[in-house]
Amino acid sequence: MDKLKDYRKAAGLTLREVQDITGISNAYLSQLETGKIRRPSANVLYKLAKVYGINLENLLIESGLVESNINIPTPALKPPTMTERIEKLEKEMESVRNKSFLTDQLI
Repeated sequence: MDKLKDYRKAAGLTLREVQDITGISNAYLSQLETGKIRRPSANVLYKLAKVYGINLENLLIESGLVESNINIPTPALKPPTMTERIEKLEKEMESVRNKSFLTDQLI
């Protein structure tokens, strides 16, 4: 958790201010920043991510609580509903009609 101090400083906060905002003790925060505590809880990381304005996922990976190389496939796209398919076809038909009308006008 070497970057926690950098994140805190980038947010312009002191340890005491972070303590006041999150309820996490100054001593615990200091131990996190110096590496004496290596695996904080996800709840602590969530609070720090919110206060520092950083991505929680990155903190979870940096702490070792979450693996960074997990290969989870993207969920399949939901097929369009019948109403959505009909609306799309109607728009396409309107477009074709408009092109035909313009072509007829030019001839």
